[in-house]
Amino acid sequence: MQYLSVPKVFGEEYRQELKSSIDEIYSKIKNDYGEKVIEIIETAPTDLERYFIWAQTDILFISNKRDGLYMSPLEFVVIREAVGKGKKSCVVISEFVGISRLLPGALSFNPYNIREMVENLEKAVSQ
Repeated sequence: MQYLSVPKVFGEEYRQELKSSIDEIYSKIKNDYGEKVIEIIETAPTDLERYFIWAQTDILFISNKRDGLYMSPLEFVVIREAVGKGKKSCVVISEFVGISRLLPGALSFNPYNIREMVENLEKAVSQ
C-alpha cells in the first residue's frame, strides 16, 4: 500500500506530472503481478487508520530527501511494540530524516544511493 501525498508548495503541475508517472508504474506492476499486489491511496489516512496500518506492517520504508520533524517512524516503532510485534519489525529510513538518528536499530541509507537503498531493503525482507 502506498499513500501518495505531494505538498501543495510544489504546485499542481508538478503533482500531475508525478501522479502520471506513478500511475504508469502502478499499471505496469498490476499487469505484471496482479490486481491485489499494490494499492495507491491519494488521501491521507486518519490517525486510527494509520495506527492500524502500522500494527499490520512489518517493514516501514521511508525515502524522504528532506525532512522537517517527521514522527511516523517513531510512531510505527511504538505501535509495533504495543501490539507485541516489535521484534518482527524493521524500519528502513533515509539518513536525511531527522528522527533516523534516534532509531539505532533502523537501517538507514542515502536516498541518492540506489544500491545502498536496495541492499537495506533486501536486509529488511530477509530478517
